[in-house]
Amino acid sequence: MSKGGHTAVAWRELVDAALGGLGVLAGGEFVRANDALAQAYGYESGTDLVGRPWRELFGASERRHIEETVLPGVESDGSWRGQVTGRRADGTVVDQELSVRRLNDDHLAWAVSPMEQTRTNGETPRTAPAGSRNRGRGRNGSDDGPPDRADRAELERYETIVETVDDGVYVLDDDLTFAFVNEVFCDIVGQSRESLLGTPVMDLFVDEEEAAFADEMREHVVSGDTTTGTVEGTIEHEDGTVVRTEARYRLHPDAEDGFAGSVGVVRDITERKAREERLGRQRDELAALGRVTELLHEVIRELFAARTRERIERVVCDRLAESEFYRFAWVGERAAEGDRVVPRVAAGDGDGYLDVLDVTVGDDPAGNGPAGRVLRTDTVQVSQDIGSDPAFEPWREAALDRGFESAAAVPLVCEDTTYGVLAIYASRPGGFSDREQAGLAVLGETIGFALRARDDRRLLFADAVVELEFRSTDPELVLVPVSASLGCRLKLDGHLATGDGDWVAYLEVDGGAATAIGRELEDQAVVGCVRVIRGDEEGGLLEVTFGTGSFLDRVSNLGARVVSATAGEGAVRVGLEAPASADTRDLVGRLESAYPETELLARSEYDRSVSEVDLPGGPLDSLTDRQRQVLKTTYRAGYFDWPRESTGEEVAATLDVAAPTLHAHLRKAEERLLSELLD
Repeated sequence: MSKGGHTAVAWRELVDAALGGLGVLAGGEFVRANDALAQAYGYESGTDLVGRPWRELFGASERRHIEETVLPGVESDGSWRGQVTGRRADGTVVDQELSVRRLNDDHLAWAVSPMEQTRTNGETPRTAPAGSRNRGRGRNGSDDGPPDRADRAELERYETIVETVDDGVYVLDDDLTFAFVNEVFCDIVGQSRESLLGTPVMDLFVDEEEAAFADEMREHVVSGDTTTGTVEGTIEHEDGTVVRTEARYRLHPDAEDGFAGSVGVVRDITERKAREERLGRQRDELAALGRVTELLHEVIRELFAARTRERIERVVCDRLAESEFYRFAWVGERAAEGDRVVPRVAAGDGDGYLDVLDVTVGDDPAGNGPAGRVLRTDTVQVSQDIGSDPAFEPWREAALDRGFESAAAVPLVCEDTTYGVLAIYASRPGGFSDREQAGLAVLGETIGFALRARDDRRLLFADAVVELEFRSTDPELVLVPVSASLGCRLKLDGHLATGDGDWVAYLEVDGGAATAIGRELEDQAVVGCVRVIRGDEEGGLLEVTFGTGSFLDRVSNLGARVVSATAGEGAVRVGLEAPASADTRDLVGRLESAYPETELLARSEYDRSVSEVDLPGGPLDSLTDRQRQVLKTTYRAGYFDWPRESTGEEVAATLDVAAPTLHAHLRKAEERLLSELLD
């Protein structure tokens, strides 16, 4: 091949090199087909299709569609394009984009591509003006005369085919300059046909490696390698748009100078590569997330073997810092006085970092980092790029010096109680994906639950306890405004948790109508409902349901319990009980923070005499949690009094269960208790 023209043989080779399926029909049978077309229908090579009628490639309904719609459309309009369903050699079906065009004689150009590889811009490939096509070569490849009639017909046939396909088509002469390009190729490279013809192909390459490959490709041809190959490349438009391409080429040796040029087909694979890269990132993220999830599960499993707060926090920090994902971790809490965050435990490669760390919970620079925001919001907070995050400025230099590139802070919460914050640092920007943050949030809740369980366990089995007595006039304590407005006295006569975050309390009232006091209580935000168990104009017994966030709930979340409460004339005196090992300074600080008009009156420590029924192995120990709850509620509600102060239906409504369910639990509890006592 030399500059100036192309033989039909060259065009046939270009069709063979095409990325999509291409063929030529005559009399309803294939007279030419490339390998891609054959493989689209489950055959090995194009020769397997030659001589086969197109009808063998479709089922009965699709054959009728082509005969009644496609071929008449080609006859009237010259071409047809649309979706069809082909049938492979093994009987399976495949959705395809089919393009059929009438050539310059009785032949038809037949082009197919899988639906996922078709052009998505909705455009129909354009046909080049007749004057833009390169002509003038003889059958023997020389320039010594025009082609004969048969050669010219075949030449025009294949030129029409390459203007029909959805891919870019090019021909290079022996000096690697463009001798032909179709309009799809022009669209892909962002240049006009006029600007490309006669210019070196090397001008299109963006990087040196791709240019070196093109030069190496020529050397292979000179040495006799004429195999078809596929290569990916990058093209940059004048406006900066970058296009990723895939090219299939065929190179031609020449006996005289070693290289006679090449033909090739180019496809824009920018979207495909972007999709592949996106899926690759997602696979990497999922793989990393799987390993992070397994790490979190391991931490959680170890948590419940730890018996002290220090051990729980140490397990968490050690396991996170030892992993491949994180570099440093620490746990801290808000100081009992003031708004500083005080680190308690740390692990990992953060030598000296905590010495320069000054974090608060205030809305100031020291409180706007992840840890400070966590203690204000109780939600996971992250800094994905410490180097550029303005909120991390107070600690940026110290963090970057230690290789920290991103950070996350996780609240340690259980219901309405925040025990502290877990801060984690990674050595890569963007180190905490959304899914990873969700996993860390679960870890924080689990740690909070473990700390809450530790407090409950300590309180339940503590031999020595601390009793704290408070006096409060804070209106957030509901007994304060009620006793003030009605001039009545209220006394706590027992309470229990319902298991869904609510609490049921029994209040003895005196000096006022029980019904009026109940209505006043129902107006308080944290009160769910009130039932008068017994009462008259002078007093009675009320059953009050408190929701999440009530005083009973807050005290329980702090690892203590209310043992007494009396209110009158707008003030309430409350007695609390906590394990002697508890941090009572922290407990008092948290309560005074939640209820500012509260003061500690007395603190005393004593050895608790645990009643037999509360001991492990005692009568109540044989009951399930639900049976124990039902038994205590029915007892407190006066169900066993004579006459009964509450019916089974009323107690069932308090516990939000059906009456038969309550009676079933009660009968089982009574049976077990009697069995323990009498057998």
